Amino acid sequence: MTKMSCTIEQNPDKSLEIISVRLYDTHEKDEKVHNAVEQAIDQMPPEFNVTLYYNPIIQGEWAFHIIRPKTQNPEEKSNSGLCLAEILRGIGVVSHALFCPHPLNRNEPGE
Repeated sequence: MTKMSCTIEQNPDKSLEIISVRLYDTHEKDEKVHNAVEQAIDQMPPEFNVTLYYNPIIQGEWAFHIIRPKTQNPEEKSNSGLCLAEILRGIGVVSHALFCPHPLNRNEPGE
């Protein structure tokens, strides 16, 4: 039987910012979130990759994943991420976290 495993992507040159928001008012949620995204995305550098997720169980809960180049100071959130978080604070409760890559050493089966 062949063991299946996930793919582990390690990129030491990238950082991940996760900005989650739980909206105060879940009515018109799509419009509010999309307006906030449009305001912030237009100002983001082209090397940033942004993905928007929604929670299918909790209405009005969204998460933005921003994959970006690691900066000179890896402990700093990006100006673009800070801007998006500030815009989202106008429509909900926001959490903004920064994650830096950490090497994951895996032994292959039999090693």
